[in-house]
Amino acid sequence: MSPADTPRLIDYLAHILEAIVRIDEYVEDMDEAGFIRDHRTQDAVPH
Repeated sequence: MSPADTPRLIDYLAHILEAIVRIDEYVEDMDEAGFIRDHRTQDAVPH
């Protein structure tokens, strides 16, 4: 892998930000009890 192909810090941070936005979408209408019952969402969201 050449240095030009190596992901840069900004790439990692952009990926993290995208993941945060998606996590927020997954749980925006969910309360804690709903989250506990929904194993699929638990698997998708680091908790």
